[in-house]
Amino acid sequence: MKIQKLFTYTNNRQVWRILITELNSIVIEERDIILKKVFFSCIDKMEGRKIWHDQKFVNQDFWIGIETVYQDILLLHLFEKPDLPKHKQIIAVDLNSGEVEWHNSDLTFDSLSDGKILAYVQKFESREFFELDFRTGEVINSIGENLARINEIRNAEKDNLHELSHFPSALLDGDNYSELNQVLLKVIGDTKYAGQIEFIEYENLFLFNYYEKNHEASLTNRLCVLDRSSQKILLRERLNSSSPAPVPDSFFIHSDILYFIKDKKELVAYSLKN
Repeated sequence: MKIQKLFTYTNNRQVWRILITELNSIVIEERDIILKKVFFSCIDKMEGRKIWHDQKFVNQDFWIGIETVYQDILLLHLFEKPDLPKHKQIIAVDLNSGEVEWHNSDLTFDSLSDGKILAYVQKFESREFFELDFRTGEVINSIGENLARINEIRNAEKDNLHELSHFPSALLDGDNYSELNQVLLKVIGDTKYAGQIEFIEYENLFLFNYYEKNHEASLTNRLCVLDRSSQKILLRERLNSSSPAPVPDSFFIHSDILYFIKDKKELVAYSLKN
């Protein structure tokens, strides 16, 4: 079996978050912590081709972030205060054009299901909830403080994209992977590694990452793709040359494509198809 590199994408800025969309594209949030700048881009998930890039929304340079994506809409939020993580407002962006479709400055996003956004107004000791049409932002139902209805909507929330994704799990001693543990130890060799090994089983492949100790305050994160039949390493990549501590979920698979962030600034994609 062979694996093929599809693309790399970098602007030499820290990749803060990536989201796969239903349009076979990827939304990327990049941040410059020093200059207090945030950049949003959308690229093709197979080729890395830019659909739109380095967008700024509602004249906000930094205190803005991603809530979620749904169909062809990207939902963003502002922050109530720069030094607090609490969200406020809802900004809807067309994924095809990168243009703002609508902006609600009164409500805050809670969840989304079946094309309806559950949002609320924060009161002194409670929240008043509403349902919004995701495409227009129009309020289509007032729920108030009906907790049973609120929980019903939240529990109905579904993410079909998530079903196509595979995220790593921790490889624990004493589980059902004793044979693989032996293989991994051969791959790692005498390297002193820290933290748990994370892995994904995907068809005939075993993908895993581990951390080598550089010195007392630094770790190198490495990713390997192992063919289980031949026990050959098909790919070996350095994810991070200097990390102060192990970071979970360093890589994932979506629709036969392996994605990972290299040195915090470069998105890399490999096809895992036979």
